[in-house]
Amino acid sequence: MSVKAKLFGSKYKLIPEVVRFCLESDLFKEMETFIEKHEQSLTSHKSDLVSPSALPEVKDHNSFVLAEYKPEYTLIHRQFVKDFESKLEEFIRSKKSTPEKFYKLCQSASEHGQDTEVQSFLEILNQVTDFQLFMDLARDQTKRQYVKRILNSYAKMLPPVNR
Repeated sequence: MSVKAKLFGSKYKLIPEVVRFCLESDLFKEMETFIEKHEQSLTSHKSDLVSPSALPEVKDHNSFVLAEYKPEYTLIHRQFVKDFESKLEEFIRSKKSTPEKFYKLCQSASEHGQDTEVQSFLEILNQVTDFQLFMDLARDQTKRQYVKRILNSYAKMLPPVNR
């Protein structure tokens, strides 16, 4: 039996169900909407970028150094993470499982040679809640579109639903 067949078999069937939920539901669209809703707040303070020439200890004056982010950015990010995780956990519970069981299942699948497409998707799912990535996506429409294309390519790789 192939690794992919094992992964999408009965023991691991929750993993592709979660992947499919993330890709085919409005979860990522809601994420994008949340970012767009707060885009003005997250991009209006260009003072986050400090020119290296203003810092005498910086030798490379052709780049920028990120200063600390404003506290309100952290609050916006926390709300985003809370909303995202709540929706994901609600779906997992609707499948008669728990987030803890899902995370253990992902770990087990990873340890037993999970296929690279799903492994990569799970890494993206984990990164979605990363503060720096959140800020990058909030500030750069091109990056948001790029991530969207990657996620859409994962949707095309999913096996058909066994009903």
